[in-house]
Amino acid sequence: MRAFIIGLFLLTGLMLGAYLAMPLLVAQFAPAIGAEYGFTETEVQIERPGADALSVPLVRLTAPGYQILSRNVRVSYTLGGLLRGGLDSVLLKELEVELQRDSESSAVPDYSPDLFFPLLPIKDIQVERLTIDANDFGFSMTGSANWSAEELYLNLQGSEHDLTSVFAVDVHVKRGGQVSLTLREDAGETTLRAAGHVAEDWLNLSGDFGVRAHTLATIFTEIPRGAGWLEGSYQAVIPWPVNPQTAWQEIEASAERTALNWSSADEGLSLDLTIPSVEINDGILNLRLNGIANVTQENVSGRLTFPEGSSLRYQKGQLMSRAGPHLGIEVGDIKTDATLGNLSMSMSPSISLEFEASVTIHSPLVGLQGVANGLISPEQGELGFSGKADLGDYTQPLDVTASYRLDESDLNATGELSTGQLKDVGFSINQNLESSAGSFGLVHKLVIDQPLAASLVAGWDEAYDMDAGTIDVTINASWSSFDQISTQATFALSRVAATYDDYRATDIDGLLELSTENQAEAEWHLASTEIHAGTIDVGLPVKDVRILVSAKGNRLYIESAHAELLSGTIQAAPFVYKLDTGSAEVALSAQSIDLADILALEGEDVSGTGRLNGSFPLTVIDNQVSMEKGHVRSIEPGGVILLNPELTRATGQPGLDFALEALQDFRYTELVGDIDYAQNGDMRLAIKLTGNNPAIEDGRTIEYNLNITENLPTLLRSLQLQDEVRAQVERKLNE
Repeated sequence: MRAFIIGLFLLTGLMLGAYLAMPLLVAQFAPAIGAEYGFTETEVQIERPGADALSVPLVRLTAPGYQILSRNVRVSYTLGGLLRGGLDSVLLKELEVELQRDSESSAVPDYSPDLFFPLLPIKDIQVERLTIDANDFGFSMTGSANWSAEELYLNLQGSEHDLTSVFAVDVHVKRGGQVSLTLREDAGETTLRAAGHVAEDWLNLSGDFGVRAHTLATIFTEIPRGAGWLEGSYQAVIPWPVNPQTAWQEIEASAERTALNWSSADEGLSLDLTIPSVEINDGILNLRLNGIANVTQENVSGRLTFPEGSSLRYQKGQLMSRAGPHLGIEVGDIKTDATLGNLSMSMSPSISLEFEASVTIHSPLVGLQGVANGLISPEQGELGFSGKADLGDYTQPLDVTASYRLDESDLNATGELSTGQLKDVGFSINQNLESSAGSFGLVHKLVIDQPLAASLVAGWDEAYDMDAGTIDVTINASWSSFDQISTQATFALSRVAATYDDYRATDIDGLLELSTENQAEAEWHLASTEIHAGTIDVGLPVKDVRILVSAKGNRLYIESAHAELLSGTIQAAPFVYKLDTGSAEVALSAQSIDLADILALEGEDVSGTGRLNGSFPLTVIDNQVSMEKGHVRSIEPGGVILLNPELTRATGQPGLDFALEALQDFRYTELVGDIDYAQNGDMRLAIKLTGNNPAIEDGRTIEYNLNITENLPTLLRSLQLQDEVRAQVERKLNE
């Protein structure tokens, strides 16, 4: 605007000089005047003056940052008026002012408000078509202008080709520096009123504003069109002269009673905010606000709530908030709630955001609760989370750090997570933002030195855990969309020790290869693999355990199972274990079990020889084991049972005394046992023993029938206790 006004005065001077000094002098006069006002180039085409008018076909004035172009100028006068030193009028048919961004522009010369008005005595200046082209600054306008000796009127309309098309501007300037401005929308509603005056180097303004309908969205916030309003009142002090290079940091302003209520046409975005105060001073913007912003798009919805007293501060390219606005986001079944603590956004040299927030995330698979922080930008950033993860009925601590970089449409992230004994587990993520395809990778060597699950999951109370050994973990996942995820996970076990209730397994080795084609269905597959355990202590040692196993979904397939027990072997026919119900039918068999090892469990008062075979049809329901019609039988030719003579003393019961005496050296040819086992642990054993004692009744054949009822878990625990006591005694003796 300043360039446009100065240009008019210069044009007026050129025209009068052209009449008085003749066109031949214009080539010397115009550059001299132009240089005084900062123009670096001048071009004037002028025709000889007539009796009452001077015609100027073209005037072009160029300065760093702007250009003025005028066509078809007519300067009207009378010879008498000229002799008295005045002109009647100046009519500009077309006047174009082009403003450009120019970092090398020189400083704008100071001028007083009086330069809005002709320095030369002209009664009236009119511009029929005025065009201000400022596309570099985001707007262009057309209109008309009219000057008198004391007042200036400008009427401008936004160009139909840009966002200002809905606006019309009326400007009124009086000699002495009084200024008023009205900004109207095309519907006729007043958008902005401003009134003020120029005092020395400052323009003082005050007024009110009320932005309606889509104007709010497209011009001021760049959000989609909709319906609503933004209104308030303000005061401002702006450096004078005003020009496109004026920095906002030089402006002092305040606003009151500001309110924003708006929703997009599809109601996907709505704002309801009250802004009690806005202050701009020394390049610092302070804003207080409260209210709600809602966003809904397809299966995503979000709500940002500013509580009473929320504040924003902008200074030197930094936007800061410290009042704890609350953010809620829902994406499908995933819900996120965050209370922002410290937030700082940097605008220069590029946009970046530094934040700290209390975060809660709920999803069907996992929940997170803790504190998140980060320093992020559209190109790269760093994120952190410290808190806990909820897995069904279990909770575990979780710490995550990650950094990412965005190259065109590829997002690449690397990081580390720690939880319990899992320390600094490295992972990587790649995501293509255009195709939704991505991948995840994790590699870690886990050294177990304490109960693993208990260290990972707070409140772990299951009967099983691992407490020693190493596991090499490799997890890879890939997806073409977020509901179709393929995952491969490998766990290489080495010398792992595990417990289940009172039972303990050591030296477990194996390679577990799991995969799934769709994470949402949780249909996991375990490739067929052999798991080996050196020893399983169930009260009596089970050694060299080898299990060939595979799995699909909730089905665990035991393809074969083999172990050494009591100097013999046991094995299971293939069976299926249903993980969801904890049920299975297991056909277990035993071969060549040493009777001597069995009798040794009873202590030193009984011993013997011989081998046994057995079959044990086990039923598992809800992880409780029972058995009906289990059976054991001795292998020919039988064996010997020897009872300590101290136990064969006469009891006064002839039948019992005879039986005990015969068992001092009993040579059996057949030993048969029938076994039933209830879910509560009670075992009923019916034994039939056939044989003789050479020293009793010339070695005639004797048959024994013996029924035993015992709680097997209690018996096994007592055997384990005996082993523990024996081990403690041996340690004491060796000290």
